Amino acid sequence: METYTETDDPEEKAATLNLITHVEVEKANQSDAQAVAPAIEDIEDRSLKPDQILADTGYGSDENVEKAMAAGIDLVSPVAGKDTESEI
Repeated sequence: METYTETDDPEEKAATLNLITHVEVEKANQSDAQAVAPAIEDIEDRSLKPDQILADTGYGSDENVEKAMAAGIDLVSPVAGKDTESEI
């Protein structure tokens, strides 16, 4: 996990901390979709809890969203599956 800023303003960007807040190494043959809950626990323990987590599709399960919500975090992730709109 990491923090970031969306600004292009060099002064604002320089004044904003961009930090790696959590690292967990897993084997390549194992899914890391269940890594959200331990990451949230870790960042909460170190008082680094964000308001929002932007995540890849694999992390956006209902279970992960509910765990994040229980911690007061909004987990934002693309919806898995085909985009049926573009196939019409």
